[in-house]
Amino acid sequence: MGRRHDLQASQNGGLTDRLILVAGEGFYAPAREKAELHGVQTIELQKAESLDWTKLVGQYAKLWFASVTLSPKGVSLTVESLPASADEPGLDVAPDTLIFTDDGRRASLIGVVHRYLRDAQVLRSVYDREDREELTRFDVQGTPEEACYVLDRDGNRRRITALHASGSLSFSISPFDVETPPPIVMPQSATDRSGSTGRML
Repeated sequence: MGRRHDLQASQNGGLTDRLILVAGEGFYAPAREKAELHGVQTIELQKAESLDWTKLVGQYAKLWFASVTLSPKGVSLTVESLPASADEPGLDVAPDTLIFTDDGRRASLIGVVHRYLRDAQVLRSVYDREDREELTRFDVQGTPEEACYVLDRDGNRRRITALHASGSLSFSISPFDVETPPPIVMPQSATDRSGSTGRML
C-alpha cells in the first residue's frame, strides 16, 4: 500500500502501418526502449525537420501526421509507505516540486509528468481510439519509466510508485503526401553493338 497525494493546478503545456513519435525534447532511454517494444519509432524534433521522409517510409505513398496535445490539470502521486511505526508527515506537492532519480538527476514534477505523457503507450492509447477526434479530456495512471523519488515534509526520500494525471486533450490528424525526389542521373558514355553512342541511366 502507498500514500496518494494530489496536485490540482492548471498547466500549459485507425490502423497504421507504422507509428513514429516526434518530441521536441527527445525521449529518455526507458521510453525509447518501451516504444521499440511496441513497434514505435521515436525521433527528436530537430532531426525530424531535416529527415528524408521518403527514405524513412519506403513504399508508403502517404503519411498521416497526428498531433496529440495533453494539458495536465490534475496530478496525484502514490509513494511508498513508511514503516508502520512511523508517523506520516505528508508531502507538499506543487508543479515545481523536485523529483530525484537514482543517478542524481533532478527535475520538476510537471517536467516528469510531461515526459510520462510522451510515453509511447499513452499516446498510442489515444491514437487507437475510434472516437479520438471527439476526445476533450484524458485520464491516465501508471508507473514512471525509471525509479523516481520525492522528499516528504520530514526530508524522507519516498519512491513514487504510481503517477496519475488528468486534463484537457485535443487531437488532430491530416494527410501529408510524400514527394519522392527525381533520381540523380549520372550520365556515362557507352557504345552499343551498332556503334552508336548512348547514355546508361
